[in-house]
Amino acid sequence: MSDFAHACVEILLLSVNKQGYVMTTEAKEEVTVITPEIIAGRMAGLRKVGIIIAVILVIVGIGIGFNSMENAKLLMSEGLETSAVITDLQIDHRLKKGGKIKEVHVVYYKFTDQNGAEHIYDMETGSSFFESLGVGDEITMRYMPDDVDNHQRMSVIEKQLSVFGVFKRAFILFVVVLLFFEVIRVFVGMKMRRVMAAQTL
Repeated sequence: MSDFAHACVEILLLSVNKQGYVMTTEAKEEVTVITPEIIAGRMAGLRKVGIIIAVILVIVGIGIGFNSMENAKLLMSEGLETSAVITDLQIDHRLKKGGKIKEVHVVYYKFTDQNGAEHIYDMETGSSFFESLGVGDEITMRYMPDDVDNHQRMSVIEKQLSVFGVFKRAFILFVVVLLFFEVIRVFVGMKMRRVMAAQTL
């Protein structure tokens, strides 16, 4: 389970002490023994939280998607097309929290604008696109003549112009978030049931 998931579980179980009791926020208040009803309530609460967060992220995701769509339209209507040349391909190994190593695929490329000036950039990509490229290959780009930093691959622009694609990605995000919270619910439920079992001993 990820560090974020562990953090969520710990926060949700912050009230469970070593003796298997649920403590209130005030240290001097009475303690309550964990019961199946308490567990069921906690599980229902987690599900509601998961749905709310998923909906919020989907709304944000749709907003970002439509913003990208507007920029793609701008690149298609006012941008200029050019061929970018791949100058280097590298796989970086970056250290994540928890000591895990993450592979990052980086593509280095350059292109010339309408004034003959050369611009050099790099971008992180997925492994499949990375592996399909070779040094010296060309990829079609569109860029804004008054803001060269605003450029994008044609293949990406075509995807960004799809309304269906925006909602498809939002739906996938919704499902992933719900599944993430279902995993948390399982771990929280298991931990609370172990505590409840300890109380009966």
